[in-house]
Amino acid sequence: MSDVALNVLPVFALILIGWLLVRTGYLREELGEGLGEFVFRVAVPLLLFRTIAEAEFAGDAPWRIWVAYFGGVAVT
Repeated sequence: MSDVALNVLPVFALILIGWLLVRTGYLREELGEGLGEFVFRVAVPLLLFRTIAEAEFAGDAPWRIWVAYFGGVAVT
């Protein structure tokens, strides 16, 4: 199996599991709104911060990454 499939397959599996849980009535549809808010307001920014904080840049300042990130933040 290719590396792409091994990386993408778990994502689609989680989507399928979530869809099945809502479809069977185990979870309510409104729960998705709360989870979405958490992901985009808390989890993704923390993941980005941790990734940048732990990255190795060989002594150079990562100006291109900072400009790309904060440029996107300024636009949104």
